[in-house]
Amino acid sequence: MSIVAVDLAAKYSAACVMDLDQSLGMQVDSWGRTETDFIDQITAPWLSEVDPPLALIVEDLPHGVGFMTITKAVCRLQGRIVERMNFYGVTDAILFVPPALWRARFDGLERGTGPDVVVPVSAALGYTPPDLSHRILGTGDKATARKVATDYCAAYLLARWAIGVFTDHGTFDLPTTSRYGAPPPVRTRKRK
Repeated sequence: MSIVAVDLAAKYSAACVMDLDQSLGMQVDSWGRTETDFIDQITAPWLSEVDPPLALIVEDLPHGVGFMTITKAVCRLQGRIVERMNFYGVTDAILFVPPALWRARFDGLERGTGPDVVVPVSAALGYTPPDLSHRILGTGDKATARKVATDYCAAYLLARWAIGVFTDHGTFDLPTTSRYGAPPPVRTRKRK
């Protein structure tokens, strides 16, 4: 039994398959791939008739984020993922998780710590992202590789969070998570 966890972003995203015993399977990122190819990769495990994953855990947009171009791109990508999972007849497997929820489970990932902090946090848990040095071929590729490495680390931590929740509660669903087609979670007001 496994899950697929996706750190979804407008430019680069990464995903991993993790078994309930926290062993890693496939890892994939969107760098140099078309959106369609990336979606093919992350949804392909549901083509297995033997043992499809229990859930597709997708990092949702944070509550209260403004609607700008980058947000629009993520919304469109979420829609394409939902469309593909609908085609496979498994939209009920999709769970959207706000970043603040999964990040709160890990020491060092407090609000406002930024994306780079996931690297040492995941390293402390024994995870090292795939080596992307062979993909550094031109100007800007080193920065892209660094960004994609943080995406892999975030996908890994998101998967660890989901498995921890499932182990503790017998479900992936918690307050502020949402399933496709369900009413959006109630947004709580910020404390003053």
